[in-house]
Amino acid sequence: MFNRTGQIVYKTARRIVIAVVGGTILLIGLVMLLTPGPGVLVIAAGLGILGLEFAWARRWLGEVKKRSGKALDSVRQNGIGKQRRYFSFQQQTLHYFSRPHSKVLRQPVTGKAAWTAEDVREDSQWQYSLNAEQISELQTALETAKGKFKFTQALTKNDFPLPGLQPLITAWRSNIESGLGFQLIRGIPVEQWSPQDAEIFFWCFGLHLGIPGAQNPEGDLLGHVIDTSDGQPDTSKRYYQTSNNIAYHCDAADAVGLLCLQPAQQGGESRIVSSISIYNEILTRRPDLINRLYRPFLLDAHGENGINTIPIRPCRYYAGQLRTFFHSDYFRSVQQYPKVGPLPEDVQTLLDEYDSIANSPEYYLSMDLHPGDIQLLSNHTILHARTAYTDFAEPERRRHLLRLWLSFPNRTGFTGRMRKLFSKTQLAGSLIKAKLAFSRH
Repeated sequence: MFNRTGQIVYKTARRIVIAVVGGTILLIGLVMLLTPGPGVLVIAAGLGILGLEFAWARRWLGEVKKRSGKALDSVRQNGIGKQRRYFSFQQQTLHYFSRPHSKVLRQPVTGKAAWTAEDVREDSQWQYSLNAEQISELQTALETAKGKFKFTQALTKNDFPLPGLQPLITAWRSNIESGLGFQLIRGIPVEQWSPQDAEIFFWCFGLHLGIPGAQNPEGDLLGHVIDTSDGQPDTSKRYYQTSNNIAYHCDAADAVGLLCLQPAQQGGESRIVSSISIYNEILTRRPDLINRLYRPFLLDAHGENGINTIPIRPCRYYAGQLRTFFHSDYFRSVQQYPKVGPLPEDVQTLLDEYDSIANSPEYYLSMDLHPGDIQLLSNHTILHARTAYTDFAEPERRRHLLRLWLSFPNRTGFTGRMRKLFSKTQLAGSLIKAKLAFSRH
């Protein structure tokens, strides 16, 4: 009797342990499919463990092996290199939002990123005008890239060599990641180039800075910021596809780059503000609201990728770095969904306070972008906005900017990487729940 009972207990315990361990590894593998890393290998390991007890896992493992073998054959046949040229929309989203976190910060943040308008208005370090020799290097690199006869997004940074500019590019990236958080570069000769030449240049320039990523589920890697609404209200349009005012926000990538091809007839001014300085001001004005910045806000996903809303924590703090994601319009527009309803009072209060500080001339810096200007912004320490504008009547003179979303390699230690993995797992779980909820309606 005892032996039989012991066997039952042993088998049950073994089944539970295998289910927990194998299921955890399988979940990590699924997360890694959306991020850089050997996701398929981890999934196979999880299924292998689960297969010790569950027949369905053994069947899935066989299917994974079969499909991964075909994918490997395809890679070998097509000669695809190991270097990652760009991220998918899912990969980039998880990379950006997997911000490590250790505690709620209750002291003001110091450093270059904590600037106000007065600090930077007369500062020249964030502005750089290319000289004739540097422009010549760009022209030569452009001709080299065109001579490769590749599609734009098949080009690599080696196809667009910039040896002379490389030290400057490294400095600009450093300024975005750990300096002021923004950089303006003037003098790109776009007026001498065709639209296709401008696209080739900006794509390859982005490859020298970081890893470009898709800007929507459709996989668009090089965005065109232009009014396509024809003056008609259309709630399906993203704000950058209209001429309307765009409130302060961040994009879901480490950095965003804009290349101006054509300015508006009137308006369309770019405004940027330090999210670090806003945080410091909230600490002074309303310290009671700080905790709420570390708890989830619902973000309007507009049904993209089969999701209406995603829970996002605006602030994360780790190892001396405060990273903020804020999107005033999309935090507010979730109220359109019946299951969300009116915003909680504390969320409404915090959004109003945040917007009030961001819109104060004491804090924001205005920029008029001219043809050939590149604006580079960190999406961890900078919020950006745009004023409404009026276009020229001629289609070829409409306001037109090229946009890149860029990711930078992780530079955290082992503990930081583990915290990032934990954040990725949390977010992946939230995305799966949101997609299941969307599919039921």
